[in-house]
Amino acid sequence: MNIKTTLKASVATAALFAVAPVVSSSPADAGNWAGANDNSITMSGRIVRSLLYVDDGENSHLFNVDGASDNSRLRWVISGQMTENVEVGGLIEMNIPTSNPASRATFDNGTAGGLEESFSSSSAAGDGAWGIRHTKVDFKHKAMGTLSIGQSSVASDGAYEQHLGGAAHIGVGGCDYACGVEFTNSVTGAQSGQTVGAHTSSYDGGRDDRVRYDTPTFSGFKLAASYMHNGTSDVAVYYSGKFSGIAVKAAGAYRMQKPGSTTIDNILGGSIAAKHDSGLNASFGYSVEDSTAQQSFDGEHWHVAVGYDASLTDLGSTSFTVVYGENEDSDLQGDESSYLEVGVNQNLPAGVDVFAFYSNFDYEDQTATNFDDVSMFIAGTRIRF
Repeated sequence: MNIKTTLKASVATAALFAVAPVVSSSPADAGNWAGANDNSITMSGRIVRSLLYVDDGENSHLFNVDGASDNSRLRWVISGQMTENVEVGGLIEMNIPTSNPASRATFDNGTAGGLEESFSSSSAAGDGAWGIRHTKVDFKHKAMGTLSIGQSSVASDGAYEQHLGGAAHIGVGGCDYACGVEFTNSVTGAQSGQTVGAHTSSYDGGRDDRVRYDTPTFSGFKLAASYMHNGTSDVAVYYSGKFSGIAVKAAGAYRMQKPGSTTIDNILGGSIAAKHDSGLNASFGYSVEDSTAQQSFDGEHWHVAVGYDASLTDLGSTSFTVVYGENEDSDLQGDESSYLEVGVNQNLPAGVDVFAFYSNFDYEDQTATNFDDVSMFIAGTRIRF
């Protein structure tokens, strides 16, 4: 959208050189209307419902849950033209009150042979409240880049988990749902206190209250940096391009964690993903925690994912995904864990898709104790509007 002249230089203008909505997921099917003060507003969202079966080797149960990282939500995207060269954007995205969030599905009882009727994801205890995912204001200058203020993705969010396949509803970097489930002692049946989520996840950045700056994209490269309210900061470089029918995405990031942690100095890593026009795709990610003197071990994570996106029906694309990953020293020195996830996602008309994923999580600590694997199967549907 080229407009007539260039923006006059001033201190006020320099403070506003900034953003367009750095929105993590664009609303494909959304309602638009004119807001006040010459702004336009787009409203969108999704509803996710799933059946989740969890077996920790001692207890098992079928949960009727919402989503996990991909959960039910509402989103409002605001955009407007401040000057000839500066656009303003805003994003409010809320987790709606959900019945039984999948992330909270777990077994309450901590002893061997615990009652299967006692879960934190029961219909009473599992109901969630409104939660803030994003609330931010963006300024975007045509030549100078994007400045974003508020709660949203930090610069390193997604840097260690780049992926181009259609792995909807799960992230390639580890546990997504029922992450609070504990590994159980194979002999006594007692819960270990060690959760799936603590031992089978990457160290990817997330969302926080931050100030973030993104450079314009040059030859496929973009640099991002953010400063969080607790004093931590991070910087990341992203790349996107295509060569001879192969799309490529890559990222690397460094996060200075020490101001907000007594045990972690910094986190660094990167990931790369590729997808052929045929639908074949693969990705790899690696991340590591560098500990302070108070913690004598460094956590390490890596994963690899392969997939295939196919057109098997006129209803929509079908995506197959397999993910394998390993962690070492994630929570305790000498612990090792691994996970395997296999799934399929089918897109349908009217913003609907259906999905099914099987996951298996394995854990070993530095002692001779044996722990049961945790197995999960989830099947569900999502409607986007």
